[in-house]
Amino acid sequence: MQSGQMTIFDMFDGAKIFNIPKYQRAYAWEERHLKDFVDDLENQLTDQPENQQENKHYFLGTILFQLQPDQGFFKRIDIVDGQQRMTTVIIFMKLLLDRLQELREDTTILVETYLQRFGEYKLRVLEQDNTFFQAYILQDHPVIDGAIKTPSQHRLLAAKQYLASRLQAYNLAELQRLQEKLRSSRILMYSVNNTANATLIFETTNDRGKQLTNLEKTKSFL
Repeated sequence: MQSGQMTIFDMFDGAKIFNIPKYQRAYAWEERHLKDFVDDLENQLTDQPENQQENKHYFLGTILFQLQPDQGFFKRIDIVDGQQRMTTVIIFMKLLLDRLQELREDTTILVETYLQRFGEYKLRVLEQDNTFFQAYILQDHPVIDGAIKTPSQHRLLAAKQYLASRLQAYNLAELQRLQEKLRSSRILMYSVNNTANATLIFETTNDRGKQLTNLEKTKSFL
């Protein structure tokens, strides 16, 4: 993947697996971050022509990647910075496509683009959360007693519940516009060449202003 500006659709399109490396923090977004995410998207869908919002691209920020050796015919890409946004985009898109399917829209191509291709999920979160993420967030298994074992799993489930509640308010036309707006949203993508640079960047950047804890910095260093 070349550095530069691209759309969310271009970033996900193709046989790619995005991996959250073990030095990264676990999922940390809470309701206030999720509210900002959805509110920002909603603000792009105004019907007021004088604001000309329909012609503006929503900018999701900068995401840093490190390319890893291919896994079969999949490109494997580590997320150095931006995993909170990417995880949230995946959850939101999964729920949005569920709503479109409920309204009898064909989402086959979109599912293959954003969620799962040839049996492989597009996103792998941290190892301790990945089975939970696949089973309870992406596959909709009922959450049984004892299933939630980490604070980040609790936040992942809370994110799914909050985003699902926001999407219930949209009709078919609004859901279609929302999907198109997210599809054309822009990110600024940079890639790094080695793990040393990746961990250095991770330690000196933060997502939405949330500072790394000393424990997270020590973990990335080790």
